[in-house]
Amino acid sequence: MALALERVYPFDEFIREDTRCGRAATRPQSDPGDDSFGFPASSSGPPPPSGSAAPLHHCLGSNPHAGDARANTAEHFRDNSTLQEYWNYGKKKKNKKNKKKNKNKKKRKKNKNKKKRKKNKNKNKNKKNKKKNKNKKKRKKNKNKNKNKKNTRKKGNRKTRKGNRKTRKGNRKTRKGNRKTRKGMRVYEVRSMKSSSCRISSMKQTLTSCSWS
Repeated sequence: MALALERVYPFDEFIREDTRCGRAATRPQSDPGDDSFGFPASSSGPPPPSGSAAPLHHCLGSNPHAGDARANTAEHFRDNSTLQEYWNYGKKKKNKKNKKKNKNKKKRKKNKNKKKRKKNKNKNKNKKNKKKNKNKKKRKKNKNKNKNKKNTRKKGNRKTRKGNRKTRKGNRKTRKGNRKTRKGMRVYEVRSMKSSSCRISSMKQTLTSCSWS
């Protein structure tokens, strides 16, 4: 029975951990003069080094040093229980361990997702605020632009311009001093570092005229 159990469950890791048991016996158990633990009855002095370990069965049920709960459990199941009971015990122990493991795994995942959600929330918030601030800045800029535009107009011209807007539109000068071309020929102004002002036709994409200051 013990051998069958050992094949299924490694008793050795429980029993052989206690070297005080393993190194105790120097002679076979059946030898006269040995006590139940494997020492010669007449011997006085320290036990031999761990190199001369006794077989595994010398330690079973007779180890006064077996304070290890695992060793006791292994002995108990080896002596008093069936293979099925021992297997159930191991399974129960394993399930308990896995339950804790899975619980911690779940917890870690939850915390990770929580962190991720927080990060994305802040990211979207920042994105939204960035856009908001950009538009705010744009509105302020346009407001000031229109304000300056309004302030720089000549008072005497204001009424006439408003009244004759349609008739004067094609001929009116722009703010930068270039005359507008006929309808359909939009003009783009280019300023270089040398303060040059050039007119480029978007239809032909060619330089039509330049004026250097």
